[in-house]
Amino acid sequence: MLATGLAVTTLGGCDHALARKLKQYCFRLKMGLIIDGEARTIESVRRSESWSHYSWVPAANRSFSRLIGSATPVDIGARTLFLTMAGYQQYNGSRMSHYGDGPRAPTGTWTPYSVYGDRGVEDAPDWSGGDKSFVLEVEPHELPVLATFTDASDPRSIVLVRPEALATFFPGVRFGRSTVEWTRSAVTRTDIRRRLPWAYDNKGKPEIYPYVEAGRYFFGG
Repeated sequence: MLATGLAVTTLGGCDHALARKLKQYCFRLKMGLIIDGEARTIESVRRSESWSHYSWVPAANRSFSRLIGSATPVDIGARTLFLTMAGYQQYNGSRMSHYGDGPRAPTGTWTPYSVYGDRGVEDAPDWSGGDKSFVLEVEPHELPVLATFTDASDPRSIVLVRPEALATFFPGVRFGRSTVEWTRSAVTRTDIRRRLPWAYDNKGKPEIYPYVEAGRYFFGG
């Protein structure tokens, strides 16, 4: 089972005819790394879309969103660091909330609003308005979920890389300056499907957190 925040809703038939796209925008994430003293910037452009579905029965009306793009692999020595599509949310009791005080769980898609949520900003600006001035500096703990494998062909060997433990998995590596900015650029497509083909088949996926699977929604594609 996949947590709701990571699911991509597929509509068909009459449902699709009644769905309407509300907003969309693209953003460019730039993750800064210092590798053996040399600065490196990892860039990934992703698109966020918001939709509404209207039914003849008002109680069945609903809205949903999806994130389009690909996880970005970063080869560092003999291992690879994956900048995934997922974001952390704060767990509070029986519900997920950016404003909770429980453990941070990798259960939602990552967008600029994830950063606002981490900072407790409730009146965040509308990125779908096409404002080129939108740029946020992103702290390491505000980045999307990072992951690595001891063996990329073995799904069970996936490990989440918490920002504070980056050097444990990648000695000599630390974070540099990271930002996210509004852009008109095309979505970045990587070779993630070739690297992790098991994430896109119909077999069971490893859980990285209760009810959160490391599959196509986690890695995009």
